[in-house]
Amino acid sequence: MTRRIGVAELHRQLTINREVALLDVREEFDYAQGHILLATLLPLSQLELRIAALVPRRATPVVLVDRGDAQLTERASVRLGELGYNDVAILKGGTAAWRAAGHQLFTTTHVLAKTFGGIAERNYQTPRITAAELKQRIDAGGDVAIFDARTYAEFQAGSLPGAQSCPLAELVDRVPDAVPSRNTLIVVNCASRTRGIVGAQSLLNLGLHNDIAVLENGVMAWSLAGGEVVAASGRVAPAPDLSSLNDRRRAATQLADRYAVPLIDRAGLRRLENDQARSLYVFDVRTPEAYEAGHWRDARSAPGGQLVMTVLQFIGTHRSRVVLLDGGEALRAVNTAIWLKQIGRHDVYVLAEPPPRDEVVSGPAPSAAIGLPDDIEWIEPEAASALLKSGEAAIIDVDNSLAYREAHIPGARFAIRARLPAGLENIAQTTLILTSADGQLAALAAADLRTSGRRVVALRGGTSAWRAAWLPVESGNGHALHPFEDIWHSPMRETERKAEAYAQYLAWEISLADQVGHDDTVAFALPFGHREPKVASA
Repeated sequence: MTRRIGVAELHRQLTINREVALLDVREEFDYAQGHILLATLLPLSQLELRIAALVPRRATPVVLVDRGDAQLTERASVRLGELGYNDVAILKGGTAAWRAAGHQLFTTTHVLAKTFGGIAERNYQTPRITAAELKQRIDAGGDVAIFDARTYAEFQAGSLPGAQSCPLAELVDRVPDAVPSRNTLIVVNCASRTRGIVGAQSLLNLGLHNDIAVLENGVMAWSLAGGEVVAASGRVAPAPDLSSLNDRRRAATQLADRYAVPLIDRAGLRRLENDQARSLYVFDVRTPEAYEAGHWRDARSAPGGQLVMTVLQFIGTHRSRVVLLDGGEALRAVNTAIWLKQIGRHDVYVLAEPPPRDEVVSGPAPSAAIGLPDDIEWIEPEAASALLKSGEAAIIDVDNSLAYREAHIPGARFAIRARLPAGLENIAQTTLILTSADGQLAALAAADLRTSGRRVVALRGGTSAWRAAWLPVESGNGHALHPFEDIWHSPMRETERKAEAYAQYLAWEISLADQVGHDDTVAFALPFGHREPKVASA
């Protein structure tokens, strides 16, 4: 039995100046129904795939939480012990006990940043423009430039007519050269609130001469006001010209000095790396495309906007050390650091010098998975196809339900890894083929089922390899061993009753700033109680 701690002890650990990782091991859908605000979502189903990146130091104190029955936390504790984590405890009574003790639970996902967005807007008095006011300006032929601060994929799914994609970390880098004149009104938007607020305030902090505003309540408000939402736009704010590099470096230094962001060199980074008593995260905040084109080999990709918006999905250890870097001018890294310092209680640094050429590599970051089994049976796509056609095998897809609905192998049954072997009793075939996106999760699930009494194999390369072999896939709900209860569905994915879903979501998000006032485990570190005055143009 793993050590249990009570609510009072967890509260103490969350409010003292010591590292701790609080991991909620339920599926995202259950987590979204009510979770502790500072809890990182790490479903038991994905534990081996993500734990090393989320909690890199094995000696970190880890507290596991579920709804209170300990079924998931006990299993997670055993697995963490096998993976080398030696200080693991379970919150006795889970989220139910936390609430019963008078503490707050928060619904949906990525709530820490969403809550911070509302607090930051109040604190900085960030200028805003309503959807109706913006439409009136555009219809009157006003000089307006709109920048969408979400990821490019989110932008393509639906944004404002004429908007340009410019992910949050890129705004300070690209917008100064992308606006036609000082008289252009700059409007920053996201789906709802947070990235728009942070993005607009980032540009205000930069000291541009333009008027700058956030689109109040983002694409949702634009849609509710009857504005057209366009999809699959290819408009992207261009990367800045090399001639502005010195200006961007100067702006980075000014911002770092004003917001007390430490700038370090590689010797400083080595000192942090050598301190084994503290956790260290090193992130490259550029776009995934820039990262893959060439990055420092020891840095993980964490696009700045996503790092701010989903901080707990990158940094699982509270009060850890974080080093950010970008292409060398440091402006994007410094701006991201400013917001990370305010959202979390981390020591945040910026590596202000580019890495040596011999330490730059290209391509995606290697997998962070640990504990992958080496003694399971694999099957190639063509052999799996033949076996399925013979009727001798059934195929089980343990990828997430969104990916499954988009494309799965014909006849595949959807399953949630942590719920297996439940659901298999109705499958007649004695051979089970397991698949997932790249096969890693399938391999872990296959290892879980070693004692099922069946032949269990994993599809080598997963569904991606199946498709690469030009084998057929199908979409839709298909067949499910378990309900689609792994993913929380954002209202941006809503297709029916969209207006009602948007209005309810916005009301909820706006209310977060008041709810967090009742949670004393959270201490946002906003340095100013008013909007910063403009400084010299970057």
